[in-house]
Amino acid sequence: MQIARTLDPEVLNRYVGEYRLEENSELTAKVMMKNQRLYLELPGSMKLEMYAVSDNEFFLRSLSVTVNFAHDGIYQHLTINDGSTAQTARRI
Repeated sequence: MQIARTLDPEVLNRYVGEYRLEENSELTAKVMMKNQRLYLELPGSMKLEMYAVSDNEFFLRSLSVTVNFAHDGIYQHLTINDGSTAQTARRI
């Protein structure tokens, strides 16, 4: 079991926004903050709380899924990895 870290809300707020899935540009993932907690909402899914492993890596407690945030100098990206597949989305 992974141990969640507490991050400063300022760090969490950097990731809030909508991300368009690269594999299916019609779908967007939403990252939102409520009560200083970060949530991920995927198309057709409920909001799932993300727990921090580091400043840019999170996990979903109920699923074996990790979410990583990265910035390539131009765009902010998130990668959702379920252990067998990875989906990347770019912030819009």
